[in-house]
Amino acid sequence: MIKVKPLYGLGIVVTRPEHQAEPLCQRLSVLGANVIRCPLLQITASELKPPQQRVFEQLFLYDLAIFISPNAVTFALKQLHGDWPTGLKIAAVGQGSARILQQHHLNVDFFPTRHFNSEALLELPAMQNLQNQRIVIFRGQGGREYLAQQLKKRGATVDYLEFYQRRPATNKSKFLLPLWQQKKIQLIIITSSESLNTLYAMVGTSTQGRAYLEQTSLLLISKQTQRLAVELGFKNWTVISPQASDLEISNTLIKHADRMTLDRNHE
Repeated sequence: MIKVKPLYGLGIVVTRPEHQAEPLCQRLSVLGANVIRCPLLQITASELKPPQQRVFEQLFLYDLAIFISPNAVTFALKQLHGDWPTGLKIAAVGQGSARILQQHHLNVDFFPTRHFNSEALLELPAMQNLQNQRIVIFRGQGGREYLAQQLKKRGATVDYLEFYQRRPATNKSKFLLPLWQQKKIQLIIITSSESLNTLYAMVGTSTQGRAYLEQTSLLLISKQTQRLAVELGFKNWTVISPQASDLEISNTLIKHADRMTLDRNHE
C-alpha cells in the first residue's frame, strides 16, 4: 500500500526572507505540500550609528548581551572580528539564535525553554533583579520596545545595537491571485507581525486579492500576530506553532492537515 504524505497536495505559501526559507520549503515538499515561495521582507546589513558604534567598542563594560533573532546573531558576528569580551553573559530569545551562537563557540547563559519570545525571556529568574546591570540588545532597526522597557523597570540600563534592517521585498504578490482563483492556496505561513502587515499592504492594492487573503488560513508563531490578523479582518482559522523552528512549523501543519484538506474540498 502506498502511504500518502501528510501534506499531500496542499498549497502552502512560505513568506520567510529568501535566505532563510529554503530548509522549511524543502521539509514541506518532502511532506507532500505544494510549496509557494513568496518572501515578504529583505534583510540587509546596516551600519551602526555613531552612538551605537561607541557601545559596540565598549562591550566589555556591559553585563549582559541579548540577541533578539538569528539575523541579529549572524550580522553581529560578521562585525565582531575578535574574541567575545570576558564576563559578558549572553541571552537569546529563541532556540535559533542560541544554536547559531553555540555553533560559533559562544556560551548562551540564558534562553527560554518554551514560547521563545521577549515575554518568556523576562520570566526567567535571571531577568528579575537587574539593579545596576548594563544590558545591550542586539537586534534589527526598529521593532518592539517592550523588552527594553521591562528591563529598565527592573533596574537595568539598556542600549541597542542594530546590525540589520528589514524592507518590504519587491512586490511579487500579484502571482498569488491566479493561484487563489485556481484554489491552489490553502494556508500561508507568517513568522512575524511585520510580515503580515507587509503582505496585507501588498495584496491590498487589489480588492479581489484582499478578499482572497482575508479568507485564507494562517499559521502564525505568536498570539500578538494572531491579534493583528483579527484586527486586519482575517476571517478564516489561524493556528499558532509553539516554536518558529522548521520542525515545529511542519509538525503543526501535519496536525491540521485534515482541516486544510476539508476546507479545500468545500471551496
